[in-house]
Amino acid sequence: MEFQFNVQFNQQTALKKQALLMLSIKDPIIIQY
Repeated sequence: MEFQFNVQFNQQTALKKQALLMLSIKDPIIIQY
């Protein structure tokens, strides 16, 4: 159960990072993590 949650969380994080990356390419903004 916990493992499944972690996988889901990691997928969400990856999608968010990908979205931020695409946004930063489209509209260059320095994103600090």
